[in-house]
Amino acid sequence: MSVASDEPDLPEKVDHGWYLLSADQGLFPMDDPEFLIAVGDREAVPPEPLRWARVALTGPSDIAGAGAEARVTGRGAGHIDFAMLSLDGTVVVRGVEGEEWTDCVLLKDPHRLPSMRELGARMAASPEVPQETREALERWLRHTEGSV
Repeated sequence: MSVASDEPDLPEKVDHGWYLLSADQGLFPMDDPEFLIAVGDREAVPPEPLRWARVALTGPSDIAGAGAEARVTGRGAGHIDFAMLSLDGTVVVRGVEGEEWTDCVLLKDPHRLPSMRELGARMAASPEVPQETREALERWLRHTEGSV
C-alpha cells in the first residue's frame, strides 16, 4: 500500500490502506484485533532496543495521525515508522515514510523465506545485537524450524 507523501489527507489514506491490508492479510482477526507493535525510542543515543508490545484496536485506527504524533507509530503526525507482528508470528507489517511515498508493506510467513531465516541466524549470533533480541531470534528460529 503506497500513498504519495505530499497528499493533503495523507494520515487518513494511510490509516485506511493500513487497516484494509492488515485486516485482509491476517495481521489480526477481525473479531479480536490484537497484534504486536515494536516500541522503543528509535531516536535515543545510543539507540534503545525495540521490544514487542501487545495492542488491540478498540475503535478506528489513527496510526498516521495521533499514533505517529505520540511517537508510537512514527516520528510525528503524518510521518509513519513502525513494525507490527501478528500474535502467531506469521504476518509482519512495516510502515515507513519515504521522500515521495509513504508505504505499508506486509510479509506473510517470513519463517519460510531462507533469506529471513539466514538474517535471523546472523543477528542471533552477533554480539552487537542486544541480548534480549538475540534470545527472541533464537526462540523464533527454534519455534519455526520444522515449518519451513
